[in-house]
Amino acid sequence: MKQEIKVGQIWREVDPRFDRYIQVVEIADTTVRPIKLATIDLATNALGRKTWASRERFNGKRGGYELHKDSR
Repeated sequence: MKQEIKVGQIWREVDPRFDRYIQVVEIADTTVRPIKLATIDLATNALGRKTWASRERFNGKRGGYELHKDSR
């Protein structure tokens, strides 16, 4: 099942070495890396470093991201 990616969603990085969460900040019309994301501290909701990622990373598998919380 392919999850729709929306601005405001919080995703968890699927890697047992990390406990990292990211928030989708922007979705662009580019084809290479259209998703702008920022790390987020769930305790304070403070956003950290921003970067770009491809849609293929949002697959729920190791090395990617799985949906933690949908946008409102």
